[in-house]
Amino acid sequence: MAELLLTSGLTVEGKYKFPDINAYAGDVLWVETENALYSEVFISTLFGLLKPSKGDLKFFASDVSYCNVADWAPQVKDAVSLCRLYAYSRGTQMSSSVNELKRILSAANAEHILNMDLKDMVKSTRSMLSWAISLSVPALNIILNDPYYGLDKEASVCLSRELDNCAKDGSLMIITSQDKPAVFNRQAVFR
Repeated sequence: MAELLLTSGLTVEGKYKFPDINAYAGDVLWVETENALYSEVFISTLFGLLKPSKGDLKFFASDVSYCNVADWAPQVKDAVSLCRLYAYSRGTQMSSSVNELKRILSAANAEHILNMDLKDMVKSTRSMLSWAISLSVPALNIILNDPYYGLDKEASVCLSRELDNCAKDGSLMIITSQDKPAVFNRQAVFR
């Protein structure tokens, strides 16, 4: 399998010391973070928004799916519109991504969120929609920030199954959260 994420002796802003990570296609990497700030620092560093002050970072970011519904809520009204816009921005066929989103939400018994106004969604609903959209658009690397937050058992089982399937298809799944996810095969602690 191809190595898709490597960190070695990495420090950001002189105070955030990253764990050494070697992650490959097909892995489900859990980055255990101290709090939401550490998750944001980790993700922002992967995307090049924060520059390392020392150490090495290699992340093959040319094919990444990461959707944060909170970022889109002011501009987009509903889940289907957001999925179409997100798929379009990633150069993916919109109709197949929307169908995949509907399949995932149906499996999680959460079809009702398709018609909800994004700005009216509570945090747990936004979290579910974020991971469902991220998983509905094919990518080599998929980043999910605290995806199990507020999920009931049915949705949690659905997410775990989707993570397994994406990993089997060769995607690197990166999960940042304080809480242990149900599915992972690599762990890094970032505190």
